[in-house]
Amino acid sequence: MLIKLYQEKYKEQLASLLCIYFKETALLEYTGNIQIANSFIDKYIQNGNYIYLVVDKEDNITGFVFMYINNLYGFSKNYLVIDHMYIKQKFRGGKTTKLLFIMIGKVMKDLELDAVGTIYLNSSNKDNITKFDYKDIATVVTVKKDSIGKQYKKYTKGLK
Repeated sequence: MLIKLYQEKYKEQLASLLCIYFKETALLEYTGNIQIANSFIDKYIQNGNYIYLVVDKEDNITGFVFMYINNLYGFSKNYLVIDHMYIKQKFRGGKTTKLLFIMIGKVMKDLELDAVGTIYLNSSNKDNITKFDYKDIATVVTVKKDSIGKQYKKYTKGLK
């Protein structure tokens, strides 16, 4: 297994894995496809962001991490955003996981930045992160539009 910076030759494999990742981890209704994944990869690279891959000896991707630098439009110091991280199921908890965390650590050290990232509740990374000094800083929720009825009426009453 090797860590590699994204190259165009991996685009087809990566696009396919992105679709699997979003179906598996995003607890929202999945509406993606390969074309959307390809466009996402192109835009991510065009914006100067980082994509690292772990590949096996046959050059097949076993995992990936998407990262970028952010400073909340100047409201905070720069930090590294761990945007998306995925490991094929049969490689979880093994060398692929270790290599991706090593790569994240290397980028953090090289850029001298702290990191922030989202971990979905059904992600295997919720267990991996406990090995590090971390702090929960946000809760992300989904709200179904059909569930807002009574509260919406209550809050908007009298605004007319």
